[in-house]
Amino acid sequence: RHWREPISIDDYAERNRMTPYWFRQKFKQFTGTTPMQYVISLRINNAMNLMENTDYNIEQIAEAVGDDNPSYFRRLFHKYTGKSPIQHRNDIRLENARIMLQSGQYNVSEAAEACGFSSLSFFIRLYKKKFGYTPKKE
Repeated sequence: RHWREPISIDDYAERNRMTPYWFRQKFKQFTGTTPMQYVISLRINNAMNLMENTDYNIEQIAEAVGDDNPSYFRRLFHKYTGKSPIQHRNDIRLENARIMLQSGQYNVSEAAEACGFSSLSFFIRLYKKKFGYTPKKE
C-alpha cells in the first residue's frame, strides 16, 4: 500500500513500545523470516503482479514498489526469484501466448502481438527456447 515510503524497523518497534531486538526476534519466531526479508518479499510479489497486469517498464515497477534504484531492484528480484524481471515478464507472456495458440483462435503473429512482443522473430526464438518447439496454432 505504502510501497514508496521508507521503512525503519527500529522506528516501528519504538512506536509500538518494543525494543527493536525484541521485535525482530518475535517477528522471526512467528513468521520464520526477518521483518526486512518479509517487506522485500511483499515488494517482489507486488512487482510480479505489476509485471503480469501492467505494461509498466522495469524502472516504473521498481519505483512503484519503493525502490528508486532499478539496478538494485533487478539484482534483488533475481536473488529472490532466480530470474531477472525481464525473464519473468517474458515467461508470463510466453505462457499466455501458448494458451492463446492452444485455443485455436489466434495465429502466431496475433498471439505474439497480443502478449506484448513487437518482434515476431524474437517471440519465436524465446518460445522455442522455453517450450522446446516453435509456436503454432493448435
